[in-house]
Amino acid sequence: MASAGFWHTVGLTSAGRIVGWGCNSFYQCSGVPTLQGDQVFTMASAGGLYTVGLTSAGRIVGWGRNNVGQCSR
Repeated sequence: MASAGFWHTVGLTSAGRIVGWGCNSFYQCSGVPTLQGDQVFTMASAGGLYTVGLTSAGRIVGWGRNNVGQCSR
């Protein structure tokens, strides 16, 4: 699956990894967090200048620009 944001795109691999390409000014492509143990990502969505992912443990994580709390934990 792939998701297009404003300036970047992210894709979910069959191994549960998120990869991104395009504008990376706020690390929305390269700032993918490391997951614990055997967790993987099951979904990913590209926003304006941020990305969010859903883990196999049901946790939502966000990275990239966080100017209005869109990536807050």
